Order: sequence, then structure tokens, then C-alpha cells
Amino acid sequence: MKLGKLVAKNLARRPMRTLLTLLGVASAMLLLVLVESLSAGLDDAVSGSQAARTLIVYRLNRYCPQTSNLPEWYGAKIEKIEGVESVLPIKVYLSNCRASLDLVAFNGVPADKALATRNIDLIAGSKDTFRDERDSALVGRAFAARRGVDVGDQFRFGNINVKVAGIFGSTEPVEEGVVLTHLEYLQRAGPVNKLGTVTQYEVKIRDASHAKAIAEQIDDLFRTAPEPTDTRPQILFLQGATREPLFVPVRHP
Repeated sequence: MKLGKLVAKNLARRPMRTLLTLLGVASAMLLLVLVESLSAGLDDAVSGSQAARTLIVYRLNRYCPQTSNLPEWYGAKIEKIEGVESVLPIKVYLSNCRASLDLVAFNGVPADKALATRNIDLIAGSKDTFRDERDSALVGRAFAARRGVDVGDQFRFGNINVKVAGIFGSTEPVEEGVVLTHLEYLQRAGPVNKLGTVTQYEVKIRDASHAKAIAEQIDDLFRTAPEPTDTRPQILFLQGATREPLFVPVRHP
């Protein structure tokens, strides 16, 4: 009882110091909650069933998508490795490689293979339109909501023009911020101009427990090649790094 009175008297004696102390403790608790929330969000993004079975094959010692160039024929060799279920070549185009948490990126992919291997749930639009029109794109739901685009709209991103053929949702949260376009169309685009090369390979494996062994096999396969690889579990390479790109929506009546 006496201790309580002593504490109360001490707190009342210096109200400014008491207030600053309480604010400091509250700020520390808020920061802790924010950090834990961010960590939980990242875990949720990469811990899906598909993500656990996915490896990303990247160019060794490259940290920006614009500098990671792998030959397109690597995919056929990777597919022959025991335990590999599918291989999706991806050309990534970003406006720059500076740090940002709000990354918007083109993923140039073979249309049929992407629709077969990725968990794409089309909310609006047509997959057939995407397959048939080389300058068309499927955009993630989060991207469409953030940028205010709809099916039939055209937009320019990093000086590349595409038409929205559809809007999709995905079981993998990170994919909903991505723009899927045709691989060759992106390879031939002026800012890219890298026909026959991809940025990375998305490799689905049958058993997640064999991820490390398969990753080592892939890297061993290309260790002495002019473009050696660095294969890791899917750790959200797209979180890497760009600021908001130049984005100009074009509305049609």
C-alpha cells in the first residue's frame, strides 16, 4: 500500500517526465505491433501451398531484374530434372530498381503455360482474348483496384502499351499486383529488346521437402555456363525494388 502511494506521488511530482515516459512506452509497443504485423503478412504471402513448392531460378550475382538475363533454352534442361513438375519462363520488366514496397511489374510469360501453372482465377474479361491478342494483358485484382483500370482499358507502363484483357485473383497475394503479358511481346518491346532471354524461371516441384536438393541440381547444371544460376525458394523477388512507374491510363468510351 505504501509502495503504491510512493509510486503515485513520484508520478504526480513530475507530470511532464511521466507523460514522456508513457509516450515512449506506447511508441515502443506500437512499433513492436507494426513489425510483427509486417512479419506475419510476409509469412502469409510466401507460405501458401504453391509457394512452398516453388523455386525461382535467377542469374547468379544479379540483384536487379534488368541485369538478370538467362537463355530461354535453360527451361528445357530444367524440366528434365527429377522432381520438377513445371517450368515457367518469366521476363520481368520494371521501370527502375530503386527501393519501394509498392512494386508494379510486368511479367512476360507464355500465355498457355502461365494459365495452366499459376493459380489464376479470372474475375472479369476473357482468357481467350489474352491468348489471341499479343499486346493484351491480364492484371491482378490489387493492381486494377489501385490504378483504376478495367477490362478493355489501355495503359502505358514504362513506355510499353498494353490492353487489359482480364482481371484476375490469385491464392498467392503477391501475384495480384502483377501485370501478365505475352513473353515474346515483352521481349521485343523497345525498353527491353532481349529476344530469347528471360529474367527468371518459376519452377514448381512435386515435393517441397526436396526443394534444396533440386535447387542445387539446377545450379550445378549451369555452374560452368556463361550465365550461371542462383536457385532459391520463392522469397518474393518482386518485392525488391522499384518506385512507382510512369503509368498513363487511357479510357475508351
